[in-house]
Amino acid sequence: MGVDSYLTNKIRVTIDLDKTNELLRKFTSMETGSYGCDHEGAYVMWYYSRNPLVEFEDVEIINEDYDE
Repeated sequence: MGVDSYLTNKIRVTIDLDKTNELLRKFTSMETGSYGCDHEGAYVMWYYSRNPLVEFEDVEIINEDYDE
């Protein structure tokens, strides 16, 4: 893989909206940190500490496609 290559996944997930609401209430500011999304959910990283914003449940990988 080259520098411009990346992994593209399509997944199907279940999201518990009540749990997500509780996670989002912990954050008063969404300006700091680095944001990301993977097979576990959406998160914010702050000083190497992963803080979930949305947690995925019942993850089903539809396809994995390596773009080269």
